[in-house]
Amino acid sequence: MSAIRKRLYYFWKKASEKQMRKKFETDNYKSDIERFKVCKEAKPASQIKSEMKVLQNYWDCFPYQYYRFDMYRNDCTFLIEEMKQYIPHYFQMNLFFPLSYKDYGILCEDKQLTYAMLKAYNIRQPKMLLGFENGKVYNASNKPLSAAETNEIINASQATKIFIKPRFGLGGRGIVV
Repeated sequence: MSAIRKRLYYFWKKASEKQMRKKFETDNYKSDIERFKVCKEAKPASQIKSEMKVLQNYWDCFPYQYYRFDMYRNDCTFLIEEMKQYIPHYFQMNLFFPLSYKDYGILCEDKQLTYAMLKAYNIRQPKMLLGFENGKVYNASNKPLSAAETNEIINASQATKIFIKPRFGLGGRGIVV
């Protein structure tokens, strides 16, 4: 890439990031930042500053995911390498799939549909243990389960962490580990 193209890309990226940051501050991340401001269980300020600096240097943009996923809390057990795995919203929406999102957004929003589609095409994905809808728990094949069967599946998984996600939604909202 020529030096001029590199500079143009740099300025485009910084201008886009500035515009997105303003939008996030007023819309998307307002509640996340407010939650941070009133948090009584936050890590020491020096640790927050250090972690955010590492993430900003890694992604080369402001790490709003730090606020969004409560990484500032002292009960957050993520190592910095795990924090780096959280893709900033800026990259996700503007670089990874800005054009295809309009056509395929439903695949990102409906976890059950995404799971079924990837399974149909034999595309590797995390194992789905259970589904939950209308007050009932289902196995990965959509068979309703009793409480005993549900516990049996969870215990048999031998997982150290289980991610519980709402069927619909984006960006990690509503996920519980």
